[in-house]
Amino acid sequence: MALLALCASAVPARAALECSTSLGTYYPYCVNVPDNASGKLPAIMFLSGSGARGDASRVKELSGYDGVGKLINQYYSGNKGEAQTMAAEQFITIIPISPKNVGGQEIRHWMPENVQKVLKDVLSKHGEHIDPHGIHLGGYSMGARGCFRNGVANPETWASIAPSAGGAEAAGDGTLSQQKADSVFDKLSNMASVPVWQFAGEWDSTAGTDSPKRTQDALAKAGDGNAKLSILKADHSALSTQPFNAELLKWFLSNSGKGSGSGSSSSSDKGSSSDIDVSSADHESTSTSSSDKSDSSSKTASESTKASTGTKTNPKSSSRCKSSSGKKARKLKLRAKRSSGITHRSLSLTAMLAGRQQQAGAGSVNVKRSFVPGPASAPAAPGTGAILAARDVLAPKPMQGETVMQRRDPALIAREALRQTAGSRVGAARRR
Repeated sequence: MALLALCASAVPARAALECSTSLGTYYPYCVNVPDNASGKLPAIMFLSGSGARGDASRVKELSGYDGVGKLINQYYSGNKGEAQTMAAEQFITIIPISPKNVGGQEIRHWMPENVQKVLKDVLSKHGEHIDPHGIHLGGYSMGARGCFRNGVANPETWASIAPSAGGAEAAGDGTLSQQKADSVFDKLSNMASVPVWQFAGEWDSTAGTDSPKRTQDALAKAGDGNAKLSILKADHSALSTQPFNAELLKWFLSNSGKGSGSGSSSSSDKGSSSDIDVSSADHESTSTSSSDKSDSSSKTASESTKASTGTKTNPKSSSRCKSSSGKKARKLKLRAKRSSGITHRSLSLTAMLAGRQQQAGAGSVNVKRSFVPGPASAPAAPGTGAILAARDVLAPKPMQGETVMQRRDPALIAREALRQTAGSRVGAARRR
């Protein structure tokens, strides 16, 4: 206990955060244990991104940079949101801190043997409160890659794994200035029975989505449907906090107490070879802190605030639409007026036709019928029937040089009727 120091001067009534600065575990760490813990609780070990690497003297500060560690930090700062309260009061949380350089080499990996040392140290102090079948692993960026490295090395340790912004490394790396590490991609079958929920960012230009997708496909082929991948509308920096919310913590709880690595998650949580969820772009973060320090600390915040622009109305287009509507209204009004005039003329012709038929019945006019039909496809206008009837009765025969359209003209028909009437009267007068 001499190696443990209280991290907060004012500890909330329901939790206590302790930090170890001992280098005996290689990774110094902070552990949060709820004060009223009774029985066995699930635990979360969270592996931070490279932005949270540093000296053991900064362990408390660095433990609150990313993911679950940030939720604990916010809880102690007075933010008692759902995710913050769940992380601090329903789990035992373990946040190790990686050094940045050791022996002139930059540290880029969470090595399994050192992670196991931290876990062993925590169990020696708080094992009576930790469910050995409910230890979960989460990580961001460098920590996400560390999730897979530790998952394939010790699959029996973990009840479930949640990496964000990083897939399984497909090739070994390491130079004279960087820590050496081998490939883990070809060993993913080792952790095929462990439930995995990956997160990637649509706008992540650092880790991208290709590696998480390849990892998801490999896990799906090797496992029994325990792996799934959610692609969020987020950049690399946002993935340090956005996935680590109440929904994920509930998923951890659903995979607790079933036997680590048993893969006995509920059917609703199981994935498949195609279980890549793009629709969970609405997977919102309950974290409300103002800044995220991560692998992409040099990225600007504007990268994570991309938004689709709405459709704007063009005022010129609107005025053209109004002008066009006005023209159409005037055309319709004029057409109705013309139709009314045609109907009125047709009614007058009908009355005249009735009078002429009476005269024809008295023998005063000898009318011969000569009907010349128009085109069959021509549409009938209002009053056309009356006009054609008048034409059929009053036009005895075509006049020389007269066209079809002229014979259909009501005025021409009326003039022809008057001419015939006048001619009949003159003939009758001469016979007398």
